[in-house]
This record gives sequence, structure tokens and C-alpha cells, in this order.
Amino acid sequence: MDMIVNMNIICKNFWKKFYNKFVDQLIFGGNKIIAVDQNGKEKRIFFVRGLFIRFKGKNSTIILHKPFPKFICSRISLGDNSKVIFKESEDRVKKFIIRGKPNGVFVTVGKNFSVMNGCRIIFGKLPGMKVNIGDDCMFATNITLRTSDGHIVRNKDNNKILNYDKGIEIGNHCWVVNNSQIFKGVKIADNCVIGSNSLVLKNCDEPNCIYAGMPARKVKENITWERRGIEVSDLETLSD
Repeated sequence: MDMIVNMNIICKNFWKKFYNKFVDQLIFGGNKIIAVDQNGKEKRIFFVRGLFIRFKGKNSTIILHKPFPKFICSRISLGDNSKVIFKESEDRVKKFIIRGKPNGVFVTVGKNFSVMNGCRIIFGKLPGMKVNIGDDCMFATNITLRTSDGHIVRNKDNNKILNYDKGIEIGNHCWVVNNSQIFKGVKIADNCVIGSNSLVLKNCDEPNCIYAGMPARKVKENITWERRGIEVSDLETLSD
């Protein structure tokens, strides 16, 4: 009798999983939005306040760890087999846009991420591109990250393509200031500042530095930075 009961339970669980997977593929195309609480427990959700999500393909996942960022007028568009992960943050993320046209793009956003007003992550048409943003990063206004040049450049002699798409990696505790653009293949070290209106085309390898200019270059080293502005209590330090 016990064996019959166990077989019934096994069959019931099998058909339940099969049915759920079938319905998931039929209705949602295998696309999921997952919320993860502080204990690591996952729950499927269908709406994130301030964040418009459009799945253009199948089997893509967006994972958000609680507490969610305070999204304002933000949008994510994904093709097939893509994944976006947001670590926990209670900061404002305004007009944050991910345009994942191709299949298989991956974006990871670290803890305590903030966007003052506008950041676009733009992918080309090649699959498998990754953008990683570390913990405690602060983006100002009108920031652009591009994994592609958008158009082909070839060697005139042998017709080889010279500008294939590449991923982008930004370290922990980085501040990217207004109107900066970060291009394909760039890696930015921890605790760096990218100055206003900078065009970042090459790696910013050295941590604790300010990089600025068009193209960006190291302009100051041995620095650190804080989110708060200078206050009256800081005037004594300034006079020193």
C-alpha cells in the first residue's frame, strides 16, 4: 500500500511539473521575473514598479534581489536566452534602459546601484555579450554603455572585420559622471571616477584614480570618493 501511495505522489508531482512547464512555455515563452528575498527565497513576480519589461524572445530571466532599486521610468528589452540580475539596492534608478536586441546577453548590476537621470546599455547584434557593474556604483546623468560600434570597420587589404563586439566590466565603488560614454571591451578598476563628458575607449586599469577626457586618460591618482556632498563641517579639512 505504501508503495502505491508513493507512486501516486511521484506521478502527481511529475505531471504537476510537466503541466507548469508546458503552461510557462505556452503563455510566457519561458520568460521569468524572479524576486529574491533576504533569505534567498525565490518568488515569481509579474510586475516591478517603475520598470517596464518587454520580452521579445523566449527563455530569458530577470532576477531582482530585495530590496529593489527605486526604479523610475526604466525599461528592459530582451531577446532569447538572456539574463539580467539586480543585487539589492534602495537607491534611485531613473531612466535606466537595457536594449538587448540579440540573443544571450547578460547584465549584472551590483548592490547599492544608483542612476540620477538616464543610463543606456546598448548591445549590438552579436550574442553572448556581458556587462558587469560592481557594488556601490553611482551613475549620474546621460550615461551610455555600448558593447558595439554599431557599424562594421574592415581592413582594406584583407577585408577582415576590425571591430567585433566586446563586453564591459565596471568595478566596485565607481562614480560615472554626466554625459560619459563607455565603449566595448573596457574594464574599469575599483574605486574610480570617470569625469564628466568622458569618452572611455580603453581600460582604466589602476584603482583609486580619476579618468577623464576624450579619450579618457588618468588625470589623478590615490583618491577615494563619497556619495555625500561637501558640508560646512568639512571646511576644516579644506583649509588644511
